[in-house]
Amino acid sequence: MDAELSFDMIVTIVNKGGSEKIVNASKSAGAEGGTVMPGRGAGIREKRSFGAFP
Repeated sequence: MDAELSFDMIVTIVNKGGSEKIVNASKSAGAEGGTVMPGRGAGIREKRSFGAFP
């Protein structure tokens, strides 16, 4: 099969409740799909205490 596949991915991290605006902008720009995943950050406070775990 000689079909060339091309993929692009944009990863955006937003505060809870802010994904709708990003998804709408992506669709307007031609995105064919999107996935929204909830998550929990590991910021500076978590990094400071990370070494305390065995």
